Amino acid sequence: MKLLFVVATRKEISGILKLFPQNKTLLYDKQELFSVNSENININILVTGAGMMKTIYQLTKHLLKIKYDLILNFGICGAFDRTLRIGEVIQIKSDLFSDLGAEDGEVFKTIFEIGLLNENTLPFKNGKIHFDAEVNLPCLSNIKKVEAITVNTVHGNDTTIKNVVEKFHAQVESMEGAAFGYVCKMENIPCLQIRSISNYMEKRNKENWNISLAVANLEIFIKQFLKESAI
Repeated sequence: MKLLFVVATRKEISGILKLFPQNKTLLYDKQELFSVNSENININILVTGAGMMKTIYQLTKHLLKIKYDLILNFGICGAFDRTLRIGEVIQIKSDLFSDLGAEDGEVFKTIFEIGLLNENTLPFKNGKIHFDAEVNLPCLSNIKKVEAITVNTVHGNDTTIKNVVEKFHAQVESMEGAAFGYVCKMENIPCLQIRSISNYMEKRNKENWNISLAVANLEIFIKQFLKESAI
């Protein structure tokens, strides 16, 4: 099985790279790609850069060269849902572009609500991108499945946080997830999105963040995923 791990930044995968000191760094066509090969492991790791633009461009460009059986997006995220713990690893079951649309006075309307796109046009189902690849592993069964949104502007205002939670029932947000899913679904490649919570969504205060814990727990999950996959 050919696997691709997609991350926004090298920091989110640094611990895994250290597990395989023999990994090769392939820098070509302005892409940062790591190739991990050992007796049981054969994975490429693509570092796209943060945000939707870079994710869509770098992933699409890469998939024009190499095809995969399964692609996984690993990263950190912020949580609206305070029942989720800082550092907790979760699986995204659906994601959407929450700021793609238009303002109508005080009301935000999605691209579907203003009639520019049908909410069931491929790859959307009811306006969402669903991560439904069938991968039966205990590590996936043991983590919560949550609803996500993807944004260009990270939320840090009480009013907009309240609005987006009410409109989309969002539990977490990232800057890449739906973009990643969009490309994979359009290319008909099974995909999963796994994230670890680094902070709660509130007025921006880095003192309340714990990126180190989120990254450490994400690495633990990835190690378990590799072990259970017996790749």
